[in-house]
Amino acid sequence: LPVHEADPRRAAAIVHKALEGLKGSTEGPGMLLGVRLAHHLLPTPIGDALLDFTASKAALLSSHMRAPAEPVSWGGLRVEAIAFYAPTRADVGLTVGSLSYRGHVRFFVNADVAVEADPDAIARRLPEALETLRGAAKEPEAGREEA
Repeated sequence: LPVHEADPRRAAAIVHKALEGLKGSTEGPGMLLGVRLAHHLLPTPIGDALLDFTASKAALLSSHMRAPAEPVSWGGLRVEAIAFYAPTRADVGLTVGSLSYRGHVRFFVNADVAVEADPDAIARRLPEALETLRGAAKEPEAGREEA
């Protein structure tokens, strides 16, 4: 994450470029295939240890889930809001996630105190950070005029 980039437009562009690179990469599917094969071919204690070792290398888990844009019902009742938490297999220092449902986005933050003693501080800063990004997205790029 470009935490030292002061310009929100450039920071967003850096993240976007990195994520686009991951989408076309074979790294994720390759890791998933390797973990699944190891887990199914090796004795359970060895497969579990290998999975825990691999997962322990992660410092951040970030996820976004897109739920239906239209309201859904469960047991005959309209679901007004949805919240979720992305479980992790190992000790991941910081977990940030978002879920969009019915045109609204909800965020969650979970942190190991060794990484972030006050995860609520991250959550409190999210609205301001999102407004900064929204404002930057509306501003024309330097040197370009709006059409």
